[in-house]
Amino acid sequence: MSINFWLDSWCANKSLANMLNIADTALIDTSLKVLHFITGNNEQNVAKLQPLVGTGQLQLILTIPIPFNSIPDSICWGLSGNGEFSKNQPLG
Repeated sequence: MSINFWLDSWCANKSLANMLNIADTALIDTSLKVLHFITGNNEQNVAKLQPLVGTGQLQLILTIPIPFNSIPDSICWGLSGNGEFSKNQPLG
């Protein structure tokens, strides 16, 4: 609901705008939220996603599970091996 589709790092370690080398944000709708691409059946809306992202990004997005609860979403960092948080630490 609150995660920005283009500007937040929600599906990788960098934003979709960065992954797709979109330097001029005037070329994209920066008000779009991830929620805009989820159907009423709680599935990714592939028809809305395909025109905006490449095949690799689409496949990445489709692997992300969609929560079935109404807890507000947030962005968080993954825990590193040494127990410290780092914005450069890969998730997983």
